[in-house]
Amino acid sequence: MTLYEQLQNVTDPSSFLTFVNALLADRRAEVNSPLDATGRGSKGWEHHTIEDFLEAALHWAETTHLGKTQGLNEASPWKRFAMFLYCGKMYE
Repeated sequence: MTLYEQLQNVTDPSSFLTFVNALLADRRAEVNSPLDATGRGSKGWEHHTIEDFLEAALHWAETTHLGKTQGLNEASPWKRFAMFLYCGKMYE
C-alpha cells in the first residue's frame, strides 16, 4: 500500500499511528538517496530538515484551514493531522 493510500485510510488513533509508521519508513528509505535537480529525494521528500518540514506543514495548514478548503471539513481530526504531516513532506 502506498503512503498516500495509508493516508486515505486514517480514521482513528490506530490508523493514524499506522500512517505515522509508514511516513517514518518512507523518510528512512530516502535518507541516503541522492536528490534530483529540484531537491527532491527518491521518495518525493522536498523538506529535509525538521524546520523545513514543519514550515511546509504549517503553511499547508494555514493556507487550507487544516484541509477545510480541500474537502476535509467532515474528516476526523486524526485524518486532518495525518494530512498535516503528509504535507510537511512536500507542500510548498
